[in-house]
Amino acid sequence: MFKFLFLVLTCGVAAFSYKYFEKSYLSKTVIARVSLKTNCDLDLEAFAVRNLSTGEVREFQHGEAFIKASLADNLMIVLSEQFEQVSFEGEIVKVEPKLEVFQDCEKPVGLEQVFKSFNDQFASK
Repeated sequence: MFKFLFLVLTCGVAAFSYKYFEKSYLSKTVIARVSLKTNCDLDLEAFAVRNLSTGEVREFQHGEAFIKASLADNLMIVLSEQFEQVSFEGEIVKVEPKLEVFQDCEKPVGLEQVFKSFNDQFASK
């Protein structure tokens, strides 16, 4: 009985410790260096990277952008704010201190994106 109780207690302490250190690691703020490769006809300066948690947008210069984010955040490749009339949602990636992202412009728009567009357009607000 005591062995079982000890085992359960040890597992509980291990799980708590793991979550504590994971949370402290993910809350760490970094300046991510994002390198963009693409097969698009657009120049790399036409793209930007957006922090989905804070909404901060940084444009690419010479194929690289630097953006402040925590390790728990996600980044999305978007078009530069100069092209606000055009909607484009690119790759979504988890934050790392150094990222290399490939944006594929030849991939056809999937059914998932079509339904997302319908939901965004016709959702009751």
